Amino acid sequence: MSAEVTSVPGFRTAAKDCPAIGFLTESLSSIYQSSCWIGASDEAVKRGYSLICYAGGSLNKSSWDPYEPQRNAIYNFVDVNRLKGLVITGSIGNFISPSDFESFYSRFNSIPMVCLGPGMQSVTSILVDNYHGIYELISHLIESHGCSRIAFVRGPEGNQEAEQRLEIFRKVLLEHGITPDNNLIIPGDFSRDSGARAVYHLIDKYGLSFDALVGANDDIALGALKAFQERHIRVPDEVLVVGFDDIEESGFSAPPLTTVRQPFYEMGAKAIEVLLDSIEGVELPSIITVPATVTTRQSCGCFRLDSTTDIRFDIPSHLISDVQRKLFYEEIASIMEQSRMSVTGVINPELIQQFSDSFFDEITDVNPGGFIPVVNKVAWMLALAGGDTPGLLKSINVMRQLAIAFYGGEIPAKIEELFQSATLAIADAAARAQAHRRLNADRQASLLRNAGQAIASAFDFEKLLSVINTELVKLTINEFWISLYTVFESGIKYLKLHSGMSNGNYLNLSEISVDFKAPALVPDGVMPMDKPRSLLIEPLFFKEDQIGIIVFNVERCRDGLTYEILRQHISSSLKGALLMKKVQEQALALELANIQLQKLRDAEHAYLEAVKHELELGREIQASFLPREIPQVNGWEICPAFQPAREVSGDFYDVFTLPDGKVVLVLSDVSGKDVSAALFMGMIRTLIRALSEQAVSDGSDPLDAVKLTNKYLINHHYGNNGRYMYATLFMAVLDPFQSTFTYVNAGHNPPAIVMATGGVRKWIDTTGPAVGIIPDGQFNCNQLDIASGELLFIYTDGVTEARSPDGELFTKKRLSSILDNPPASASAIVSQVEYAVRQHCEGKAQSDDITILAVYRSNN
Repeated sequence: MSAEVTSVPGFRTAAKDCPAIGFLTESLSSIYQSSCWIGASDEAVKRGYSLICYAGGSLNKSSWDPYEPQRNAIYNFVDVNRLKGLVITGSIGNFISPSDFESFYSRFNSIPMVCLGPGMQSVTSILVDNYHGIYELISHLIESHGCSRIAFVRGPEGNQEAEQRLEIFRKVLLEHGITPDNNLIIPGDFSRDSGARAVYHLIDKYGLSFDALVGANDDIALGALKAFQERHIRVPDEVLVVGFDDIEESGFSAPPLTTVRQPFYEMGAKAIEVLLDSIEGVELPSIITVPATVTTRQSCGCFRLDSTTDIRFDIPSHLISDVQRKLFYEEIASIMEQSRMSVTGVINPELIQQFSDSFFDEITDVNPGGFIPVVNKVAWMLALAGGDTPGLLKSINVMRQLAIAFYGGEIPAKIEELFQSATLAIADAAARAQAHRRLNADRQASLLRNAGQAIASAFDFEKLLSVINTELVKLTINEFWISLYTVFESGIKYLKLHSGMSNGNYLNLSEISVDFKAPALVPDGVMPMDKPRSLLIEPLFFKEDQIGIIVFNVERCRDGLTYEILRQHISSSLKGALLMKKVQEQALALELANIQLQKLRDAEHAYLEAVKHELELGREIQASFLPREIPQVNGWEICPAFQPAREVSGDFYDVFTLPDGKVVLVLSDVSGKDVSAALFMGMIRTLIRALSEQAVSDGSDPLDAVKLTNKYLINHHYGNNGRYMYATLFMAVLDPFQSTFTYVNAGHNPPAIVMATGGVRKWIDTTGPAVGIIPDGQFNCNQLDIASGELLFIYTDGVTEARSPDGELFTKKRLSSILDNPPASASAIVSQVEYAVRQHCEGKAQSDDITILAVYRSNN
């Protein structure tokens, strides 16, 4: 039937709501939690209460799931103002101390509570009678099978139930005169993997000998059983294996597992019964026990079909008294009670009476042929409901004892055939029921796989919600509500309902307010609570990310594992879909931003083109300041090098000839690297050239141009527009006829005089400050002789401060090592320095202008 959109009735007020009970459990993935939950659910609904199950996780990281504490966000939805009472499974405190557990559940002290299992010190606990169950199991291994070296794989340390089972194990050994061997007590955590690890520890690692292995629960025992099979160790021929819990798989393992049967379903039902007593003011004991019994199967070497009963019937004649009938009824009732412990309501006293009377009527010929149809009926009813159908075989032993007494010792052949037919009927019912359950399980598993694949394949958020709706209906889940977190503010979580179905029909979310806040489970008016219902609340999360919650109304689908698997599929797919939705939203935003960005880029491009044009013009103007030709002086070689870091630079050099034949050499580094620095450089170059030529005309020293330039800059440009620009400068006047230099070093890097044999003869120190800084600065002139084969090397700090990719400077030391070589020519030295700087920078863009001026006196 296709889903339709349905309107939601108005909100039921609290006065019209039926009362509700909360059920806190550590997920529903195991038989224990799932069976307790269903038992509690059935009992609550039967008594007119709704049950709200909060499927959280352990209150600390478990050994098998580091993200399990993320499930605990669901406990924040427990509303003590809405609930009449609370059932808490002790397993949620498996991995924390009792005091930490108490601090957790104390927040619910305003309403009555009971605990399933141990763990809650101040709350009534519903416990399995572990003591007698384990005592009987270990005693059975010792007394019936002669075991003396028994390995025990324990549960998690700190878990009260695990500690109790270990303590009982030790006590039983001591009472039988056996000293517990600590080497045979192996750590575990209630998982199958821990059972396999225990076998590895005992056999592969330490080679220990033992007669039997006891698992603290069936999962441990089944894990060990598989590990023995992988090592070709036969159970029970070479080692016995037993467990505790009697989960469904234990009866169908190879060999079937001997175990202590825990009444999980009845524990859940009992918890509701006790909680309702507490709500009504009945004073409760601190502990209420439910009996656990040993179920012997082949893994311990027993064959339950060979077992006998201790009951004896004393029938002196062919007349059967009412006393004998009552005794027989009670024995049959006891057997059938054990077989129905997980199936409330299937076997009632009337059916037991019918089963008992039909056998009496058969052997007394009151109703020949009436017994086998009743056997078929009882066995099939029990099998379909999931009861322990093979347990009915014990009733055949009771009937055999009755027949022996009735017939005086020898049982007639027709009665033996009757027993054989009854045995076959019971075995056939068990086999057919198992096959029926397997087919249903396979069908459910197939639907679940298909659902998982369909959900995992939907990446679009809205499409995913639609797929979830469709697939859950296929799994007979017709009512559910999916809500996702929106914000977390001041300790309160806010949610939004995104999808829901009621009776297989889609909710019309446009007709309701979809926003709400915890601890509400859905928005007002969405989920009527005027009649008892069973609700399951599962957290939606992915690793550390909380996503939301899903609320199921539990009706036809009652398998806890199905809901857990769905939770995982839905959580991971929602995470992916939300990420995809976010990516799509970001892509749209990015597209809009790209359009705007393109407009900005177009404007920027136009601006940059204009700037580029201006910079190119500036570069051309700056280039015009540099000498087009280097004067050729007989006996001397002058070689410049200029590498600006940007289109325009603050470095410059100049070489020009004075009217008296002397040659002026200038190299300067202006502060800054922008256009203003280039303009400042152009001004200094013009001042130096004009003032030095004027000085020669006036008969004064051309080096006075440095002092006059400094004065001009101070008077006309110092601090203009808040900028204080200056320049380091080296100016020398070469007298080629006398082979001398007169110079001024205005705060510039010290040039080097390189000897003909190599090595620096002198670093030329400063003789005055940089120009443009100090008014009336003193600029002293000095003179140097240049011998044949020697070289004057002038440079800016762009050489020594060039950086490698890792930030290392080229340094004056590296420059000096190059100058240690005998200079062959000015151009050769310049090339060597440029190459060394490039190698040092390894392709890294230069951050400063590099300017070099070398003057070499040849040997001519």
